[in-house]
Amino acid sequence: LLDDDMVAHVSDFGIARLVLAIGGNSQKDTSTIGIKGTVGYAPPGMF
Repeated sequence: LLDDDMVAHVSDFGIARLVLAIGGNSQKDTSTIGIKGTVGYAPPGMF
């Protein structure tokens, strides 16, 4: 997160979730839904 002076602060909102693989594979991935992040750190291509 960035405050009003663009100073970074660490936070964790728990937005990642486990995605179970199709077919019973034991491989696990993480995923987020939608665009998330702080504008000051997000790449321009996200918008």
